[in-house]
Amino acid sequence: APKDGADGQRRPMKVLVLQAHDGAGLCAVQIMRQLGMRVTAQVPVGSENVNFGTGPTLGLKTRGRTRAGKGRQFEPPASTRRMEDVEVVAGDDPVEVIGRLEESAFDAVVDTVGGRGVWDACRRVMCTDAHFTTLVGDSTDSIPSINAHVRSSFRSLARAWARRDKALSYQWVSPAADLDHEGEDIRHSLNAVSDAAVQAAYGSTSSSEESAVEGILPRVACSFPLDRAQQAFDVDEDGRGPLVRGGTVIVRVL
Repeated sequence: APKDGADGQRRPMKVLVLQAHDGAGLCAVQIMRQLGMRVTAQVPVGSENVNFGTGPTLGLKTRGRTRAGKGRQFEPPASTRRMEDVEVVAGDDPVEVIGRLEESAFDAVVDTVGGRGVWDACRRVMCTDAHFTTLVGDSTDSIPSINAHVRSSFRSLARAWARRDKALSYQWVSPAADLDHEGEDIRHSLNAVSDAAVQAAYGSTSSSEESAVEGILPRVACSFPLDRAQQAFDVDEDGRGPLVRGGTVIVRVL
């Protein structure tokens, strides 16, 4: 994903990903590295050593099963691509971390935190014609309603011209929506993410040409059945819990 620089030379795009240590943020880092982008990852304090690679780290060689041949042992394929190193900046408050970054340094920002403060802070570090993508939107308190999505569409137009010398692109990508910004069923986008995770763990089962993205390895803190979902919010006497410091959990509905 190269871009023309001020000197006319082609250079990789620079992307900032917030809360990149797990969940959607980690998946975004893995995909963007495979696309040749230079990624800066904001992570909570204590998560500085997170592995952003997409190699076989799940231990599937001895206990997995291929989808094509059940019971056959295998080893997930290792990536042979040269990917840019990830620059990690640690801090529990994303807005405070953004304030320490260089002005007009990034071509894109992926926001997994949400809130108006994050958008306001990111405007300073985005360069001309940069793209801001949020998975949460302005409100972090509840599941967004249809009206919230409509209002967000109008805000996208207004915010694109928030600063006179910048044409910033604003996009809210919500998995709670029925359709994506191209009018397609959101299910197709979610299935593509799932397929990429399966490909990284089990290898490709198709004979199609090599994809631009070899796969992703999602990471979550833990998972709970629906009847124990409330335990995701537990915090022990030492202040540790599944959702402490931006953790990600899965609640199994079925």
